[in-house]
Amino acid sequence: MRRFLTTTLSIFASYLLPIFAAERGDESWWSLQPVDRPDVPKVFDASWARNPIDDFVLAKLELEGLKPRPEADKQTLTRRMYFDLIGLPPDLGVEGDIDALLASPRYGERWARHWLDVARFGESQGFEYDQLRENAWPYRDWVINAFNDDMPYDRFVRLQIAGDVLEPNNPDAITATGFLVCGAFDGLKPNGDKQRKIMRQDEMEDLVGTVAQSFLGLTVHCARCHDHKFDAITQKEYYQMASALAGVTRGDREVPAGGDPEALQNSLDAVASKLAESEQRITQKILASDKRIVLAVNRVRPISRWTFDKDLRDEIGSAHGEAKGGARVIGGVLHLDGKDDYVITARMPQELGAKTLEAWVKLDNLDQRGGSAISVQNVNGGQFDAIVFGEREPRRWMSGSNSYTRSESFGGREEIDAENGFVHVAMTYAEDGAITAYRNGKLYGKAYRTGRSKYLAKNHEVLFGLRHGKSAGAGRMLAGQIDRAQLYDRVLSAEEIAISADVRYVSEAEVVAALTPEQRQIRDEHKAEIVRIKGLLTKIQKKKVYAVRPSGSPVTKLLERGNPFDPREEV
Repeated sequence: MRRFLTTTLSIFASYLLPIFAAERGDESWWSLQPVDRPDVPKVFDASWARNPIDDFVLAKLELEGLKPRPEADKQTLTRRMYFDLIGLPPDLGVEGDIDALLASPRYGERWARHWLDVARFGESQGFEYDQLRENAWPYRDWVINAFNDDMPYDRFVRLQIAGDVLEPNNPDAITATGFLVCGAFDGLKPNGDKQRKIMRQDEMEDLVGTVAQSFLGLTVHCARCHDHKFDAITQKEYYQMASALAGVTRGDREVPAGGDPEALQNSLDAVASKLAESEQRITQKILASDKRIVLAVNRVRPISRWTFDKDLRDEIGSAHGEAKGGARVIGGVLHLDGKDDYVITARMPQELGAKTLEAWVKLDNLDQRGGSAISVQNVNGGQFDAIVFGEREPRRWMSGSNSYTRSESFGGREEIDAENGFVHVAMTYAEDGAITAYRNGKLYGKAYRTGRSKYLAKNHEVLFGLRHGKSAGAGRMLAGQIDRAQLYDRVLSAEEIAISADVRYVSEAEVVAALTPEQRQIRDEHKAEIVRIKGLLTKIQKKKVYAVRPSGSPVTKLLERGNPFDPREEV
């Protein structure tokens, strides 16, 4: 890589130049000559030369009647080396260490500037609007890292021309294609088809020209309208090159930010599972001494129950869940990332009018808006009722519904505990339209009456983590954990809600109090490790890069005199 600026071979040259020479019959042009090893010239002062390169330099000097300058002293050589390699002066008294300079991050920063000039890199579009490209910088950093890593030149070329095709799962390869789209671009979108076609051909000329000049040392722009007058390229060959790049469009695309998210997620799952299993054992011991459990089992029975002990199965009915995105059960708890994780169940077999929804929820943060712990919706998502957090009022629970037709404020207090432990939230929907909310078995704010909702048999389903719809979407996702959820086909009384809440809920303080000092220490270590791994995962979540966005392979035709409205043969 560090010698690539003096290298004349390239990927394109290996197959394009023989075609040029054969079709044009012009093999005399100096840049089209095959690479060979010339004879070392004879010089008069053979003692001056230390290697064959010196012989070539000295031969030219002698031809011009010149003599070499005296050899520079060590301080001067050190200063030159620093400026050449890292662009900075040396500290006073420092002796030059070329290996240390080549290993310095400053080396890549210095030499990447030259390549970025070749690539016509800019962090804005240019032209009259000059729109900023907020995600252009990853390509710049990729070039810097390529120099610092001494990337082989052939790989350096391949990734910039077709990295997303050659290595579609490699985020660095996708980022490298920023080379093709980092130049000036007129972002205007004219209404007229004629102007759009002209602008696209202008864009293709810039693209083809940059690739040819950067990797072939050829100017091909003239061949857009006619055979090149000087370089060995025909108009047809110009459009053949354009056809290879015709699917290139520009814009932001998401790529993983690096690292190994799968390995980190596996580590997180393992630690979280250990913590959840130990807490579950303690919870069961606490609950085993509570006689109210027997009363609850006898009196409060839902039509569907999801405990997430091992999987997403409905333990009572047939509404088994299917995970979407990265939703997963770990240690008896459903984990949702608030981005694309949710669960959707099979269709419910019975008609549903009056109902009760309840869930035990822990939130990743209290500032999230609009995610749902549990939702019932018809199969097209056009009607739904859901337990929603923070959508219209920050940090408050609400009953979500389609177009807010059944949504009003309960006036309950702001949530302050759900970030530290599970809270029980339930909502009842009566036949007369009355909707009542409960939190940890107690009335939450005030009930209100609105229109009623009804769901036909086999025409509705349950969602966890997604407020409504058939796919993940911003503002509708819950970030947190669900320990358990239940659905009833009737309105539970306040007493039944209280009993149901007590069946499962055990506060974090109760769990900690039941642990031995040694168990508390292990628990704290597990929680600290979870925080650490989550922090690492956050750093390697997907990022946006300004790079090639493929748009298929459109047919390319030779354009007579470059006129977009006079297409001829397909190339």
